[in-house]
Amino acid sequence: MTHCGLDAHQECPRLDEIRQERRRRDAILEANADPVRMSKLREKIIAQAKRYFGVPYARKYWQPNSEYS
Repeated sequence: MTHCGLDAHQECPRLDEIRQERRRRDAILEANADPVRMSKLREKIIAQAKRYFGVPYARKYWQPNSEYS
């Protein structure tokens, strides 16, 4: 018997889950390594951040009748 409670010739079901998770993680890392994709993502993040320029951080700094209130 192995640590899974199965005979030595049987494979532990948890090992298959671990292998699948490792494949998923490797695929994600490979996609993140693509410089063109990362550049496009960076531009999207910067564009979104620029939308918040000039927006007061806290409600107490908002002016009455402003677009934020």
